[in-house]
Parts: sequence; C-alpha cells; structure tokens
Amino acid sequence: MRTTETVLLASPAIQIGTHWKDAKELLLQTSEIKELLEQAKASGPIDEWGARIAILDAFAKTIDRYDQEDEQKRTKMAKDQRRKERKNRDHFRALLREMREAGTITPVSTWSELYPSIKNDSRFTNMLGQKGSTPLELFWDEVELLNEQVYDARKALEADLKALKIKVTSKTTLDELKSIVDSPEVKASIDPSVLPFVHEQLLIKAKRREREEEERQERRKRKLLDYLKQDMRDLSPPLTADSTWEEEKRRISDIKVYKELGDEEAARRVFDYVIDRLKESQKHKRSRAGSITSEKTVSSERPQPVNTDNKDAAMEVEHGSDSQMEEGEERI
Repeated sequence: MRTTETVLLASPAIQIGTHWKDAKELLLQTSEIKELLEQAKASGPIDEWGARIAILDAFAKTIDRYDQEDEQKRTKMAKDQRRKERKNRDHFRALLREMREAGTITPVSTWSELYPSIKNDSRFTNMLGQKGSTPLELFWDEVELLNEQVYDARKALEADLKALKIKVTSKTTLDELKSIVDSPEVKASIDPSVLPFVHEQLLIKAKRREREEEERQERRKRKLLDYLKQDMRDLSPPLTADSTWEEEKRRISDIKVYKELGDEEAARRVFDYVIDRLKESQKHKRSRAGSITSEKTVSSERPQPVNTDNKDAAMEVEHGSDSQMEEGEERI
C-alpha cells in the first residue's frame, strides 16, 4: 500500500496553495485514505484520531514539498532569464564595439543618429522589454568610455609632444600625427581606433589657440595704429593738409611705433586718415572765416537805427512853435 504522502502527491486535489479545508472532503473520499481510516477506526478512537492527524501532517508536508519545488522552479527560471538577458546585453555591447571600431560611434555621436542603423538588428531587438540596462543606457556608456579613452590618450600624447617640443597646428594631418605617435620618442600607447578622435580634438585646440593668437595680434595692431596716429599728429614740423606720403615716408619710418608695426600699408592708411582730418579742419576754418566776413559786410550796409528820444524831442519843439504862432495870430 502506498504511503499517505504518496497518495496526496498523486491526488489532483492537492496543488500549490491548496488549503486543508478545501481538500479535506476530496481526500477523505479517496479509497486508500478511507481504507486507512477504517483500519484505524477498528483499532480504536485513539488510532483513528492519530490517523487523521497523520493525514493532516502528510498534507502539510506535501504542500511544503510543492512550495519548495515551485520555488526551485521559479529560481531556475529567474536565473535562466537573467542569463538570457545578460547574453543579450553582451551581444548588444559587442554590436556597439563593432560600430565604434568602424567609426560609426564617435565621442559626439547621438542616439538619434545611431538608431536607424540598428533598429532591425536582432542584437538590439532582443534587448527590448527586458530588465536591467536599456540599449540607450548601454549606448551612452559606450560613448562615455570612448570619451574617457580619447581624453586619456590625448593627455598622454600632449605630455610627450610638450617634452619633445613638437607643436600640432590646425594643418597637421592624421598621417603626420600617426608618424609622430609611431616614433620611438613618443611613449604614449594609443589605440589606432582612438587616434582619429585624438587628432580631431588636437585640431580643435590648435584652431582655438591660433584664433586667440590672431585676436591678440589684432588687438596689439589696433593699439599700435592708435599710437602711430598720435605720433604723426605730434611730428615736428607738423604735417599739413598738403603733405604726401612720398614726402613724409622717411620721417614716419623713423617713428618707433612704425617699426614695431611692420606694416607699411596699414601705416599708409593711418597717414591718409590724418591728412583727411587736416583737410576737413582746414575747410571748416575757411568756411567759418568766410561766414564771419559776410556778417561784417551786411552789418556795414545796414541803415543806422533812429534815436527815438531825439525824434520825440524835435517833434515837441516843432509842436511848441506851432502853438506860439497860433497864439500870436489870435492876439492880432
């Protein structure tokens, strides 16, 4: 005869999560369980209760066994799923490395640029919906790693270039830089796949440095031109509106600022500017002098104003004489 646990394991009424109150009646109707209880009942009440307790204990052990088996199964499934997801990530990382080595992924790449080229690749689609790092996160990890490699390689190479007094300019080509890196004097070890990005960053720095130098030189030149302009105005004897470059070039070339400037064409433009201002000043003075002369001429031709006080006095005298004549006529 099978054991109670064996009977319970074979019973369809017993499953994971089954409660005793739900399975009790079904179990008691099982022929083997009924036979077991009848034998115990025949031996006495104590044996019957003992048999019932044994059935309950077997039920609890059976449920525990089912739970353990289910836990083991779920643990295995989770482990298999994690393994599968890890393999998917590894395959996707391999895809990203391939694209980086091919130059498709650069330190300035964006996801929107990459997506069209990978959207149908199974190494990408297998990643969708799974837990853990997403394809986007792995992509940015790859870009960040590439940036770190480029930065470290550039700093190491710059240290060697500084020690060797080699200067990279905006016109330095990738082949020229590669020949420098391959020389025995350079200690930095740079991955060939990273070198193009190092070259690009060095060019950016060189262009910025050259642009800043050009701006500095331009500011210096403007300042020298201002000094030269003032020195031309302070020449003794001074320049006049009729002065020409050919006549004054020897004197101007002796000015210290002119020598520092080293640009005859720019100096000529400053000279022309100074002469133009002198001509304008001269023209303004002549115009002002003509205006003053015209005012004096108009003033001399204008009639003198009448003294109203004298006119009134004369009228009074004339009026007084008329009155006296009228009084004399009345007396006659």
